Amino acid sequence: MPADARTPDTCAHLLGDCGYTVVMTASGSGCSRWKGLAVTRWRPGDRDGGQGSYVYLRDVTDGTVWSVTALPSGGTPRCWFDEGLARFARRDGAFTTTLEVAVDPGHAVEVRGIGVRNDGPVAREIELTSYVELVLGSAQADRSHPAYSKMFVQTACEDGVLLAWRRKKDPSEPDIWTAYALVVDGTETGGRECETDRARFIGRDRSLAAPLAMQAGQRLSDTVGTVLDPIFSLRARLAVGAGETRRVAFVTAVAASREEVLALIRRCLTPVACGGVYARAREAAPLALKALGIDAAAARRFQQLAGALVGSDDSWRTDAAVRAKGEGGAPVLWAKGISGDLPIVLLRIDASSQIGLVEEMLLAQHFWRARQLPADLVVVNAARGEGAAALDAALQGVTAQAGQGDKSQGSVFLLRDSDLDARLRDGLSAAACIVLDGRDGDLARQLARRSMAAGISFPELPVL
Repeated sequence: MPADARTPDTCAHLLGDCGYTVVMTASGSGCSRWKGLAVTRWRPGDRDGGQGSYVYLRDVTDGTVWSVTALPSGGTPRCWFDEGLARFARRDGAFTTTLEVAVDPGHAVEVRGIGVRNDGPVAREIELTSYVELVLGSAQADRSHPAYSKMFVQTACEDGVLLAWRRKKDPSEPDIWTAYALVVDGTETGGRECETDRARFIGRDRSLAAPLAMQAGQRLSDTVGTVLDPIFSLRARLAVGAGETRRVAFVTAVAASREEVLALIRRCLTPVACGGVYARAREAAPLALKALGIDAAAARRFQQLAGALVGSDDSWRTDAAVRAKGEGGAPVLWAKGISGDLPIVLLRIDASSQIGLVEEMLLAQHFWRARQLPADLVVVNAARGEGAAALDAALQGVTAQAGQGDKSQGSVFLLRDSDLDARLRDGLSAAACIVLDGRDGDLARQLARRSMAAGISFPELPVL
C-alpha cells in the first residue's frame, strides 16, 4: 500500500442492525434509519456537507470554529471503522478532538461521543453544538417532496430532551418519535441552549460550513413547535484545563410512541450508560456476524461496497460511455421482473469456477439486508453452448441454498446473456451501482486491485 494511502471520502460504513442503522462516510456525513424509515436527512454524493448530522466546536477565547469530521467545516481528520464502532480523530492547534459512534444492540439508540483534549499550557473554554436534520418518514417521499414532508414534523423540549414526531396524514402510516439528549461528563460553564428551526440555525445566505449559529455571541433561539424545516441542535460550554480531556455524548433514540422513546433516552443520560452502549456494541458485533455465517474479513469487504449502494461512490459503476447507451430507465428492466427501485449489483460470469463470487455476493446481500440496505443481485450467465445449461443448474442450486428472504429487501435474478437484447443489456449496465465480472477474480482480489490503483486504504480500528 502506498505510504500516503488514505480512506476515500466516498467510503460508507454501516453500523447497527435491521432495527436501527447508521450510515457513516469517511467525511462524516451520513444518516440514521429505523425500521425502513429515514430518521435523519442525507443526500449521498453531497461533498459540501449540505445535509447530515454534525458536531461543531468553538474556542470561546479566539472564536476558532471546527467540526469533529471533515464535513461541514473542513479539515483532514483520520477515521477508522469496524463492525461495532466508527471513530474519527483530528488535531486543531492545541486541541485533539475525537468522535466515536455506536448503536446499542437490540435498542434504537445511537450514541455519538465527543472527546476534547487540550494539549496547550492554559485552560480554554469550548462550546460544542450539534446539528441533525430530521425526516421521520419515507426517504423516497422526502426526496420527492422535501418541503411537503417537512410540514408534518413537530418538535418539543422536555426536561432538556428534544422530541420530534411526525403527524400522520393517514391512519395507516407508522408512528415514529425521536428523542435527542446531550450528556456531559463533569461540570459546564454555561446554560444549555437548543434549536429546532434550520433557518434560524443556518441564517440567510449561509451554509453549514459557516452557519449563523456558530458566529461569536450568537445564541441558539430555543425555538420548538411547528417549524418549517425541523432539526435538532443542542449546545453546551465546557472548561478544558491544560492537559485535560473532557467528554460529552449526543444521544438519539427512536420509538413508536412518546412514552417508549422517553423511556429509551432516559436509560442513557449518564456517562456510564453511554459507555455501556459502546461496550455492548463491540461485544455484539462478532456475534451478529456469526449468526449470518460471515467472518470479519468478509464483512470488511462487504462494507467497502456499501458506499456504491448508498450512492456516495460511483467508482463501481460501468464507464460513462456504456451508461450513455442506457435508455428508458426502470421500465426497461421490468421485462425481467426487476423493479429498479433498489440498488442493483450486476455480476457477469461465464464459468463454473466463478461460482464462488456468486456465493460471496449472496452473503453480501444478506449482510446488507441485516443493516437496512436492500439491494437486488442480478447474475448474468454469459457462458456459451452446453456450458450455459450446466452453469444455469449450478446457479440455481447456489441461490436455492442461500434462500431468497423478503423480496422487498432485495431479490436474486438469474439471467442468460443470450436472452438479453441490446436495450436490456445496456439498461442493466447503466442502472447497476456495482458491476462485477467473474473473470476478474474473487471480491478480495478485485478490492485489493482497486485500492492499490487508487492509493486508498481501509484502516483497522485502533485499540486506545
